[in-house]
Amino acid sequence: MEALEYLSSGSAILLPQSTDSDTWQLLTCQHIVCPWRFPRYFSEKWDWLQFVQPPHVQYRVVLMDPHAKILYEAQLDPKVCLHPLRDVAMLSISDDIACLSLTKALETNSMGPVDFDPEMLEIGAKVKIYGHEADESSDFVPRCVSGHFAGQNGHKQAFAWTQQAVREGMCGGAVLDQKCRAIGVIEGIVPKHTDGDESSSIDQNLAEHVAMIPSDVIQFFIQKHQTSERELEAVITGTALASNCQ
Repeated sequence: MEALEYLSSGSAILLPQSTDSDTWQLLTCQHIVCPWRFPRYFSEKWDWLQFVQPPHVQYRVVLMDPHAKILYEAQLDPKVCLHPLRDVAMLSISDDIACLSLTKALETNSMGPVDFDPEMLEIGAKVKIYGHEADESSDFVPRCVSGHFAGQNGHKQAFAWTQQAVREGMCGGAVLDQKCRAIGVIEGIVPKHTDGDESSSIDQNLAEHVAMIPSDVIQFFIQKHQTSERELEAVITGTALASNCQ
């Protein structure tokens, strides 16, 4: 088989380059890059998804402008580093030509990577939620939704409230504060509760809110990746694919 089929799609956050490397790194959700590890997320296609193996998987990244014009596209490195407890993963672009092309695309279009804000927002603070959604032709287009920070629970799960719907493809995207710094990574949408559900009033009040992994958890993961990468679980992909697979 020379052509690959889409397994999953989502959003990602480009991180600043380290001072001693030209490699670019991206954050996204584990359930996007390793969907075969999440049967509850993908129950409708679990009958075949459970048989997917990393050697047959390949990752690509696309950079778009707000009008969905493609500015950059490249294959990602085969190694994916996973947070031990949370739904977040780190991917990289280390190929010299691909890194240089991405840098030029960012500079030409006045774009840049995202920093994470170490400070916790006050409840009610304004936020912007960035990601992608599928349009009527199933192509992914950029989407930005305004909202308010809704707080954080004792399990290090943060939330934001929006008037507009946040689509499935926005998982892995960034929640930005008014300083344009990230306060979290979009993990999903808190589901509505149906009759008969045994859930607390607090859970019910959070229904349809944006759930995110907060900045301090993300910063710990980034630091761990920089200083002790060998201690993180890694998935190596694409080893069974022919070099001409696209």
